[in-house]
Parts: sequence; structure tokens; C-alpha cells
Amino acid sequence: PDTVCIGEPVNIANTSTGAVRYEWDFCSGDLEQVPQVRPVVTISGANIPTNLTTVFDGENWFGFFFSRDNNTLFRLDFGNDLNNTPTVVNVGAFGNPVSRPEPLAFVKEGNNWYAFTSNFSIPSNIATSKLIRLDFGTSLLNAPTIADLGNPNNSLSVVRSIRVERENGDYIMVLTNTGSGTVAIINLGSSVTNAINSANVLVTPAFPGSNNRLISTSVIKDCDTWYGITTSETNGKLYRLRFGTSLFSVPQITEIQASVALSFPTLSVLLRDQNYYAIVPSELGNVYVVNFGQSMQNTPSIRNLGDFSVLSNSYGFTVAQTGSDFVGFSLGYLNRQVSRINFPSSCGVEPSTANGTNPTVTFAETGTRQATLKVFNASGDVNVTTRSVFVRPNLTAAFTATNTCLGQPVAFAAPANPAGNRAVSYT
Repeated sequence: PDTVCIGEPVNIANTSTGAVRYEWDFCSGDLEQVPQVRPVVTISGANIPTNLTTVFDGENWFGFFFSRDNNTLFRLDFGNDLNNTPTVVNVGAFGNPVSRPEPLAFVKEGNNWYAFTSNFSIPSNIATSKLIRLDFGTSLLNAPTIADLGNPNNSLSVVRSIRVERENGDYIMVLTNTGSGTVAIINLGSSVTNAINSANVLVTPAFPGSNNRLISTSVIKDCDTWYGITTSETNGKLYRLRFGTSLFSVPQITEIQASVALSFPTLSVLLRDQNYYAIVPSELGNVYVVNFGQSMQNTPSIRNLGDFSVLSNSYGFTVAQTGSDFVGFSLGYLNRQVSRINFPSSCGVEPSTANGTNPTVTFAETGTRQATLKVFNASGDVNVTTRSVFVRPNLTAAFTATNTCLGQPVAFAAPANPAGNRAVSYT
């Protein structure tokens, strides 16, 4: 229903088709709030740590990142809650073909875990800008083995970010080339262990404009259309990528005309809450929220959530959703410090999340609330929809009477919307 009463159980009608899993969120809007930022842990033994990535294995949360300049992989063990203080684990240093690795993207295929990284070669060197796969086996607690995938079609040039998405049963990689100012798209097919065919590699033209230094690209699906956001550090630009219905395609690239000047934007994270958002940190410690509203095609509003000095000098930034909460982390490459970013969440609903087909919820606060449903099919594809619900307070009948003298007309008056309700008739 679009209108419900405060304090009364509401049965949600789910009309989705073709889904095998549901994720409900009845407490949205967190990403528009100013977050709380706290230092968590300092990484001993790291040398230029970058690209912190969080992973959930179904029971526990982990953080992974490479210490770039000594080729060392670190793991953060959070247990079952990202708000726990993590245990830092040095997984080990790697030799050839690993050389100054930066990005990390994790994938679970069947029962096995994999990750992809690439070497940071300055100046750009085709021979060393390799794509590397890490095979963890059935547990993220394992030390991974390394597979050298080379440089497919010479498409890689100082890769600073990697994303892997599932589309129609295939694994699609999106890689940001700082060296050439391009984005590479690779279709791995139905398995991440497949050999890469040259026909399955695409590269965009160089991005428009001058003085580009592309850092990251994040992607998201809006209905049937794939979009991406690419950050350019030196000129403070954001670019929108429109891939169309297939992620494995060369996207249309347009610059987003920013309403707020962005100072050295680095990594970006695209998320869906009540709206589509990009969370973009700055090397100077700013955190920007880019709000696209209900469609990634909209002209976004951009807001600087604040200058958080503890987040400066970071090329490691991630945001994960756990239940109804969004929790982010930043990793400074100079001070080697991990900081936690908590976006406030308070909306007066119980439960705030659910996984059932037709959940029952109770709202404890009045006003317009948002309910978001993510549905997943058997191939892992996801579709998201958001609806508004008006929660009205308990109805209170009230009226006034004037001119109550004998024999005189009495005027009765009742508020049009008593106590904030939507009054539609009077008897």
C-alpha cells in the first residue's frame, strides 16, 4: 500500500517475477547524511597501501589490499560485523609476475574465490601492465596462487581500478587505464578461469578533454541499461559512461557538468539506495555524494559531505551495504591508516531489512518513507525498485464551534488534515 498507519503491521505484496532471492531495505536515505569517520587500525609493514576492498563470504567480512611497493597482500578479518576492530593479517609477498600491484576485484564462482589485480607501471609499460588472477580456492583464508594472464590485446596501460560484474551468465571486467586515458572491457565468458580471446576485449577511445588522469570506474545497472562513472584526478572531472543493454560494449562517454568543484577525486563507488548515488572521495580528504535521483541518466546534484583530514592521501576507498547500513573504509597510502566511515541510519521501522518474499513491517515514525527491493535471479543478475510509502499518525477527531448562542447559527470547523492525516471525508 502507498499509505499505512503508524504502529500497525503492514503486509508487503511482492509482485516480482523470475527471482530466487530478495533483499528488502525499509530504511533508506543514509547516503545523503554526513558520515562519522573514525581511525580503526594502522598497518605495520605496508609500503604505499592502496585499493582496499571489502568482501563477505556468507558468514564473515574481510578487507583486502596490496601494499604496492613491496608486493605484499594484507587481509583484515572483521568477523561477522564490519564495525568490529579487524585483525590484520600479512598474507605474504609475491614475486614475478606481480610487480607493484594496486587494484583488487573479488569474484566467487561456484565454491571458489578469485581476485584480479594489475601491475602499476610508471612510465606506462605494455610488458609489465599485466592482468593477474589470484586463486584462493574454497576459502578467503587461504594464501592464493597466482596466474599470469598477460596483457590481452595490449589493452592495459597502468590499470588503477578493476570491476567485475555478472551479466547473462558471463563475467565482464571493466578496467581503468590511467596510462592511456581509456577504459578496457573484457568478457571472460561463463568462467573467470577461461582463456581470454582477443575478440572479447574492447577499449574505449581516449576520454574527451585535456589533462585527464583517470583513476577509477564503477558500474551499475539501471533497469535494462548499464552505466558507469569514471573519475579523473588532476582536472577534477567526472565522466558518465552509457553502455546500453550490454556491459560488454564501448560506452558513450560524456562529462558530467559538476555543480560543485571536485578537488582531486580518486576512487568512486556507485550504489543504489532510495536513489542512485556515486560516493567519490578526494585525495585532500573530501567526500562527495553525487545524487542521480531515480535514474542514472539524470543530471546529478553534487554535495560535499565535508573535509575529513583523516581521509587525505588515500587511494583505498570502499563502501559496503550490510543490512540497512552503509559502512565505508578508507586507507591512507602515507600514514597506512584504515578509517571507518559510518553513514547514519535511523528511520523508525521494524525490521529495517528482510529477505522473505512477502515481509511484514511496522513503521514507528510518520511521514514519507522509502522501501527498496533488490531481486536476484539464478544467474546472479539483480534488479532494483524503490517505492514511497506515506505513514500517517493515528487519526484524532477534533472540531471547534463558534457563536453558540440560543437561536443563532452555530459554525463548526474541523482541520482539513487533523494531526497530519489525509482527511478525505467528514460525517
